[in-house]
Amino acid sequence: MPVFPPGSALRAIILAVLAAALAAGCDGNQAVTSGSTSVAHTTTVAAPARRSLSFYHGIIEPRTGDLSTMIREGDRLAGDHVDTAGVLPPVLISRRAGGKPRVIMEGEAASAAQAARDLRQAGLAVLLAPTTAVPGYSAEVDTGDASLTALDEDVLEWARRAEDDHAELFTPLCRFNLALRGAAGSWSTAILPRVREVYSGKLAAWVVPDPAGEPPPGAAHDFERLDFRGYDYLVIDVCPPGSADDTFDAAAFEAYTRELAAASARVVERDQLQGVIFVTGGWRREAGG
Repeated sequence: MPVFPPGSALRAIILAVLAAALAAGCDGNQAVTSGSTSVAHTTTVAAPARRSLSFYHGIIEPRTGDLSTMIREGDRLAGDHVDTAGVLPPVLISRRAGGKPRVIMEGEAASAAQAARDLRQAGLAVLLAPTTAVPGYSAEVDTGDASLTALDEDVLEWARRAEDDHAELFTPLCRFNLALRGAAGSWSTAILPRVREVYSGKLAAWVVPDPAGEPPPGAAHDFERLDFRGYDYLVIDVCPPGSADDTFDAAAFEAYTRELAAASARVVERDQLQGVIFVTGGWRREAGG
């Protein structure tokens, strides 16, 4: 299953469907919705109370400018029945050859933190999802002890921020099975109780279905081998293949989506989750392109 590259011009659709609806084969209602490091911050306006939602119908935009537009147009989004915005701040974790930080994005992290607060002030629920997918770098990270310790520190700082700002949803690491590969399961299990100590909202585990490619017919997807017990939601990327220049096979994509919905429903039932959030979307061209 291909993964959208960081910084791509993607408008994603995000929705949560309860396990019972998935099991019944319900398609749900689709609507448009986008998705750090320890960054000192001061909140001058009290955060709105955390909203209680059973169905998340939101929008994720990868560019800061788009987040700013969403903040300004909170009333219009509400009129379109969009109630959730995803914000994906960068985590600063591993080190490259020579000992230099892998990514230096403090400004971007600070901007994302402020955007999350502003979106909530604009009346939208927020999914805060720290990510390793930074333009110009591989989403995969070093899984040595020192790197994972630094990652834990970043994740817990963002969990505290999510609690302080009353974010409705928090995921410890966006697409964590892609970022951590073989270490994903043990890391997710170990970080969960530590996040629960500092964050009291809904916790989501965000995965890519098949980082190494689609499995053979009848075989389990990568995420089905992971343990999500203790989380509230599973978040799963369901992205169409190819780019804006490729031919899109709608029938194949629909079949794959239905298969992922069925697999997700089994995981929700197995691990006693509240539901699954699908993140899906497509490629965009500039106007007139």
